Amino acid sequence: MNKAITKAAVFGMAALMLAGCMPTAHKVDVLYNPLAVYRGGSGQITLVTEVAHQEQRASSPSIRWVLGQITDSDGAVRGDVISDYPPQSVIADAMKRELSAAGYRVDQTATRQDRQGRVVVLTAVTVALNEVASLAKLQASCNLVVKVELWNDGQVIKRSEYHSKLSDMAIKDRDVLPQQLFQGALAEIMQQAVPDIIRQFN
Repeated sequence: MNKAITKAAVFGMAALMLAGCMPTAHKVDVLYNPLAVYRGGSGQITLVTEVAHQEQRASSPSIRWVLGQITDSDGAVRGDVISDYPPQSVIADAMKRELSAAGYRVDQTATRQDRQGRVVVLTAVTVALNEVASLAKLQASCNLVVKVELWNDGQVIKRSEYHSKLSDMAIKDRDVLPQQLFQGALAEIMQQAVPDIIRQFN
């Protein structure tokens, strides 16, 4: 009986320790390092991002963007995975870097103009970066979806949707795992999108 009580007390203390140590927010900011392996681009491209994101960012510079949730091993929500930057701007920055490295001159704007030549429009970005934390390990997953429209001289020439889904676990260096997954998913999206853009515009 005493052993059972002792075990229950130990598990109770462990649960309290986990709840006390569980972060209520984990900030993840990605500084994308371009792969710069794509070639064949030339001339001008306009990259258009969503106006609403830029306006909201400008009106409230202290805003935090929720990318996903932190849960414990029982599924209870303990906090949010957040970023200082909207996912749309992160994707736009990565795409601008890759297209520039491929040989294009990239002009980034908030709206598309009629008869604008070659235009890449980021129509939607969805990211779910979630963490499951326990005393023994951290499990994390990143699901990234990017929708793109390609325009040429005022006409849509292609609509595409690119997907990346990664997951992993860590016992040490837990804080860096979600960022690594986000970076990996972003690189996978670029590997799909950039060669596709080059093929359509050449």
